[in-house]
Order: sequence, then structure tokens, then C-alpha cells
Amino acid sequence: MINHVYGNFYHLLTSLQLWWLSLEHLKEFSGALVRKGCPIPSCIGFIDGTLHKTCRPTRSQQEVYSGHKRSHGLKYQSVVTPNGMVANLYGPIPGRRHDSYMLHESGLLDKLAVHLGGQEMYLYGDSGYPLHRSLITPHIGNQLSDQQKLFNLTMSKLRVCVEWEFGEIDKQFTFIDFKKNLKIFLQPVSKYYFVATILKNCQNCLYECQTSKYFGVKPPTLEEYLRNQNLN
Repeated sequence: MINHVYGNFYHLLTSLQLWWLSLEHLKEFSGALVRKGCPIPSCIGFIDGTLHKTCRPTRSQQEVYSGHKRSHGLKYQSVVTPNGMVANLYGPIPGRRHDSYMLHESGLLDKLAVHLGGQEMYLYGDSGYPLHRSLITPHIGNQLSDQQKLFNLTMSKLRVCVEWEFGEIDKQFTFIDFKKNLKIFLQPVSKYYFVATILKNCQNCLYECQTSKYFGVKPPTLEEYLRNQNLN
């Protein structure tokens, strides 16, 4: 079943050329964020990386060890939109790698720029990401103005929806959160995570989630999501 879901629906997490990611829907996303106080008028979603913890492998231990999380594992990059859907998932990469490295390897921003066709729309990420024409990050420094501090605080409160969706995947599919039984060289660990994310999206289509309710944006129906109408 895992192979069936992965083989038939993997592209739902890797392609931007989907019906529910059309410019019309992206404008709906940005409008929902503005209504929640987002100071960026054309923000369409949030990007973040997560470490999917695994047990210590028998080889290449240093490669997959995250000093920040103090655990072995594989990293994934997710883009979450205000309707609660994981619109894009990239990975895995070794746990020791930084989010900015993962962003570069994914080529996501270049793909997004092409998809937007010159429209000024942006993702928002934390300070671990670089500024880009399609990506906005917090103001950094020790001498920020009150306006800059307010901007950071407001966007931080909105960006937490990414963490909600990471948590929902682990909550609904606890097997992938049991690191002692996730063995990188013996199991298709990455496939497990992709399938869990696809099924999490499907569940959101049926019942909605915390993110979609918070922003007031309904996800596509399950039929629309799985039918995968392509923009081309």
C-alpha cells in the first residue's frame, strides 16, 4: 500500500503545476494572511525544515547527525499554505545539513519564480534562510526598530502553522515518530514520511485542520486533490 500511494501520488508534493496552486488560489492565500494581520501583502505561505529522527545507523553516523537537535535523522523541507496543505515537500537530505543548503538543493525558489510568471508573491521563512525575490525572512540584528520588531513578532505568530502541520503528521502517524524502529539502511524511511504527508493532506481535505480553520481558507476536496488537475 505504501508503494502504491507513493508511486501514484508522490508528484502531489513535488509539482507546483496543480489546480489548487493556481495564481487565483495563491491570491486567496495572500488575502487570508493579510486578514490575519500579515504585513506582507503578497505572502502565500511558509517554508521550514524539519528533522525526521531515526535510530543511529551502523554507518555514515556523522553524516546524518544533527548537532542542533542532538539526534540522527533525515531532513525535509516543507511549504505550508493557509489552507493547511503541505504544498511542497523536498528531501531527504542528511541531518547535519542546514536549511539554507536544503533550499538551494531543492531549486524551489527558481521553480516558484517560473510558476508565478513575474507576479510579486513570496514565501516566508525563518532567519536560517537567505533573502530572495520569492522569499522573505525576519529582520536580524541587535538594534532593530520597533516597527521591525513588530514585523518579526507578527510573522512569527503566523509562521507557527508550519509547526502545526509537522506535529499533525507525527500525531496521526505515530509510527514515523518512533525513531528506535526507523532504520535508514534497512527501511524506506523517506518513503514513509512522504506517504504520511500525502495522507495528512487527504485527511485535511476531508475534515480541515487547525491551520485552515485559523486562516479561514478551505482546502480542496479530496477528489480535487487526488484528481490532480494540472495547470498545463
